[in-house]
Amino acid sequence: MSILVGIGGCGRNTAEKMLARLPSEFDLYTFDQIIDIPRGISVLQLFQNLKGVSEPKMLCAEQAAYDYLLGMDSPLYIVVGFGRSTGTNVSLTLAKEAHARGIPVYCFVMTPFAFEGRENEIAKAALIRLGLYATAILTFSNDLLMDVLGSSAKLGAAFSTQCVWVTRALLAIHAYQERGEAALLTEHLGPNRRIEMGVVFTTTPSSACAFLNAAHK
Repeated sequence: MSILVGIGGCGRNTAEKMLARLPSEFDLYTFDQIIDIPRGISVLQLFQNLKGVSEPKMLCAEQAAYDYLLGMDSPLYIVVGFGRSTGTNVSLTLAKEAHARGIPVYCFVMTPFAFEGRENEIAKAALIRLGLYATAILTFSNDLLMDVLGSSAKLGAAFSTQCVWVTRALLAIHAYQERGEAALLTEHLGPNRRIEMGVVFTTTPSSACAFLNAAHK
């Protein structure tokens, strides 16, 4: 079993779209902050998204949510947008606790647009911290996405393109994991275990292209 985890609004939306393109062994879980109206507070909750079922099932909340996922002792494939509190903080906590238990954590991180200001600074700092715990980090730049697609591209279509690209990258990582080729994965990622992904293949192989091509051999 492999666990796909969508965290926060961006991560949840992307992971839900990805699920249909992934092997059947993937189970999808999502984290989100839900307002507890009677108590007037925000509560972190974990949901399970079942294929063919429109409404996700709420499983547990707060620390019990982390314990539930980690208790399955399976590799985690985290999809998240960095810059805002839920995605950033929850993914860091989950990766740290998984690392402590020796569970592989593969992170697919979408980074903010340049105009989002403070969120960029939060994302940069969080990526450095994430590098202490994650087995591999693949980043996807919103700015690069729009540069490639052009200023006339609609955001909905752009994010659909990004979803496909994140899915391809996840399948590449999964191929390494399934073949037990962690050493080759580390070689492609380099000492910081991180690679900045492009949006499309080009005629001149970039590190991202070489990484994906090798994974799909």
